[in-house]
Amino acid sequence: MDSPSRAPQPPRQRAFTLLELLLATTLVVVIALLAYKFFSNLQNVWRHSAGRTATHEDARLALELVARDLQRAVARADDRPGLDILINQPSETQLWFVTDAAADSTASCSFVEVAYRVADDCLQRAFVDQSCSAWNIYGDRDDADDQGGYRTVIDGVVGLRFVCYDGQYIVTTPDQTHQMPTLIEIRLSILDAQDLARWKALPSADRPAFEKRAARTFWKTIQPQ
Repeated sequence: MDSPSRAPQPPRQRAFTLLELLLATTLVVVIALLAYKFFSNLQNVWRHSAGRTATHEDARLALELVARDLQRAVARADDRPGLDILINQPSETQLWFVTDAAADSTASCSFVEVAYRVADDCLQRAFVDQSCSAWNIYGDRDDADDQGGYRTVIDGVVGLRFVCYDGQYIVTTPDQTHQMPTLIEIRLSILDAQDLARWKALPSADRPAFEKRAARTFWKTIQPQ
């Protein structure tokens, strides 16, 4: 007589051990941290790239403005009998001169006093036309502080340098003279917004090293008319 057959048993399901759960949890955490770090780095790269693009555009616009002013710069003796139009460079970060036409399309006169400098990490420009009571294109060039003051062109500027060359291409410094340089080189060192915030938080003694590492320098050489 045949023995009764046994009913098939369902396969036994193996439960996870506590160690396996801990390992799986750890693996998930590690993957999540790596993903976070990857996307964080990607975001930082994007921000840095955007900052460099903005810095490049700021430098281009600033150098074009300075170039337009300098290409119209005037310095000559006896423009009127006994009256000279002078150019002056009190330091390598400043230049004061007269233009025969303004870069600004709203100019209301043919001669304009212009000055450039860096102050409070900004490139600043003074523009003084005949509408100012203190306007005077003759005599010593001054910094135009008493003629309407300066306006910011761009910020984030940690370095500005004007280098003037004479007819033999030797570096010269215009000092209340009617001799216009043959060439003028402008150099701008700029930090993007993120680096500028870091720079401002640093002690003064640590800033030059940071500028050397992080600032981008742009330059342009101009031949005045």
